[in-house]
Amino acid sequence: MAQRLDSESRRLATRIEAKRLRDPGLYPGMPKVARGPAIEIAKINARIRRAIRFWRALAVLLDDETEISGRIRIAAPDRKTGLHEIVVAGVKRVHPNFRGLPVLHLDATLRQELARTVLPDLTVTEIDVAAPHMHVRLVSGRFGKSMICPGPSQSPEERGRSERRLAECVDYVRWQARRFAPGRVLVVTHMDIEEAFAGIPGVAVAHFNAIAGLDQYRDVRLLVVVGRPLPPAQAVRDLSAGYFGSWPADRYVRAKKGVRMRDGSVRAVSTLVSEDPQAEALRAAICDDEAIQAIGRGRGVNRTADTPLDLHVLADLALPLVHDEVVAWETVAPDLFQQMLLGGVAVDSPADAALLHPVVFSSAHQAKLAFDRAGFKAQNPMRDSYRGMSLKSAAYRRVGRGRGWQRAWWLEGDPDPQQRLQATLGPLAEWRSDSQDSSGLRVPAGNCG
Repeated sequence: MAQRLDSESRRLATRIEAKRLRDPGLYPGMPKVARGPAIEIAKINARIRRAIRFWRALAVLLDDETEISGRIRIAAPDRKTGLHEIVVAGVKRVHPNFRGLPVLHLDATLRQELARTVLPDLTVTEIDVAAPHMHVRLVSGRFGKSMICPGPSQSPEERGRSERRLAECVDYVRWQARRFAPGRVLVVTHMDIEEAFAGIPGVAVAHFNAIAGLDQYRDVRLLVVVGRPLPPAQAVRDLSAGYFGSWPADRYVRAKKGVRMRDGSVRAVSTLVSEDPQAEALRAAICDDEAIQAIGRGRGVNRTADTPLDLHVLADLALPLVHDEVVAWETVAPDLFQQMLLGGVAVDSPADAALLHPVVFSSAHQAKLAFDRAGFKAQNPMRDSYRGMSLKSAAYRRVGRGRGWQRAWWLEGDPDPQQRLQATLGPLAEWRSDSQDSSGLRVPAGNCG
């Protein structure tokens, strides 16, 4: 016989379930023979508490006369049994024994709207700390996980795109590591691609959600954050349902947000946010605050003029930092000339470049097309450095009739480039080093660094 489930019957069900709770009597040093039955009672108690949470959530849903509640929902049927799971979500309350006691909650990334779900009487005092000796560069350019983390679920085209972008990020770190040597470099990125950065001289690697509190990187010269730990929109929706009882949209939207610049101006950056303000607080706590945790490993607030820290954030994030640069990835991504330099030596002959750098160029024809696209040999003299690195250069001519003069460039400190050319191209007819570093060097202009 059907009967209406009213408020009184729901409260009665809650009281009946509560009466079934038993004290398991667990205590430190309990004999092993007594622990088993006590643990079984504790397991039964856990099931009873789940039932109590169900009745309370149902009461809120029906008393409020709303059609949707974030704290109770019926999941899709199980494929094998056809049964529906009832999911009850919520925030675990502070134990009654601690209510009313003074609590000092110290958090570098506190979100008041989230903390007050368990500490409703929270009083917040914010302390802004300057980091004048931390130079911050934000590099924007779509660094989502699918863009830089190749995965088996991707199509061949998507995987190829991700592999290329990841390789570019690795080359970017390799170049910066050379720039800031002998200082140490820390890269914080996704665990899935952590291995790609391992083995770069002078570079340590860590991944998101495993770096909070670590202090061994406090003296790094450069910290590079690659990507951001953005959770799936559905996960943020489910968390928001449990925290606030609402049921927000399960999608992200792209929005313009402002970041503070060192000169007092504001620059707009594009980033993904949740449509619902409460869900956005959770997304920011998971994503933005984890990036702040990563940045904190460099201890920028403790740096001095003698121990500066450079921070490069390769992610579409609007962080509460004072920025020195906001640049597009296209302006700082490793170009053709840099890729050759990182390979040991750059040359202005497409045919020789294809032989020296088979990973970069598949053939002499492909190298020529790449040279043309890059505007290589453009009339932009770079005399002493290229993107912040000191260069050396020389002219060379290969053995054989009709061979003309070509030019070669290499990073200061690299092994003998003449030997490298001869090992790949064969004996050289002539080799003439320039009298000074990069004298008369002509390569495409690029941003420093």
